[in-house]
Amino acid sequence: MLARTKAALTVAACVASLCCGAALAAPENEAIYFSAAQLREATAKTESGIKSYKLPVGIEAMVSATRRDAEGLVELHLKQHDLIIPEGGQVTALVGGHIEGNKQTAPDEFRGGKIIGGTPYKLMPGDVLWIPAGTPHQMQVEKGGSFNYIALKFDAQSAKPK
Repeated sequence: MLARTKAALTVAACVASLCCGAALAAPENEAIYFSAAQLREATAKTESGIKSYKLPVGIEAMVSATRRDAEGLVELHLKQHDLIIPEGGQVTALVGGHIEGNKQTAPDEFRGGKIIGGTPYKLMPGDVLWIPAGTPHQMQVEKGGSFNYIALKFDAQSAKPK
C-alpha cells in the first residue's frame, strides 16, 4: 500500500510539473507514465505558435512533448542530435543545407535565419525523423494547422555546422 501511495504521489507531482511547465527529474529506479490525453492537455495552448514541456526522464536525457501551430525558427544544435516522433497533425521539416543569417542564442545553439538547399520531409504520426548534431532544421506548419510531437535529444560530440 505504501509503495502504491508513493508511486501515485510521484506521478501526481510529475503531472503537476508537466502542466505547470516545470521540468522534474524522474525518481531513480521508478517508471513514469503519461497518457496521450495528458500530453495533449499539457500542450493544448501555445504561446507564439509553440508549447513545449520537458518530461521528467532523468538527468541523462532531454525529452519534451511539443505542439506547434506556427512555423518555427531555423535551429542548429552543435552538441545534440534530435529524434522527432510525430503524435498528431503534420509538418514539413526542412533539414540540411546551410543557414544564412542565424544567430547564436546559447553555447552551441543557433536560431533564426534561412535554410538554403535543405530537404523537405512531410511528417505525420507513424513517421520518425533523426536530425544529426550540426544539421540545420526548421518545422514548417501550414497556416491553420498544428503539429504535436515528442522530441528526444541525445548528447553528441561537437559537430561543425553544415
